[in-house]
Amino acid sequence: MTQWGDHMTTQGFTTDKFAAVRDVLDGQLASGADVGASVAVHHRGEVVVDIWGGWADEARTVRGSPTRWSTCGPRPKP
Repeated sequence: MTQWGDHMTTQGFTTDKFAAVRDVLDGQLASGADVGASVAVHHRGEVVVDIWGGWADEARTVRGSPTRWSTCGPRPKP
């Protein structure tokens, strides 16, 4: 499992099988394609990705924060 804060661009964790999701988000943020983003993935009842990075606003004054289930809709059932 990739642990909290060990990447410069993104923070959070992924399981080893889903580490490529972090690579994609890192690339998007590093290229400027996205100002900021967060990704959370529930797979077969387990949280396998919960990462975030970049900025929460276009002016780049507020750092991004973890995904909140309440902002994404109903919490998935395991």
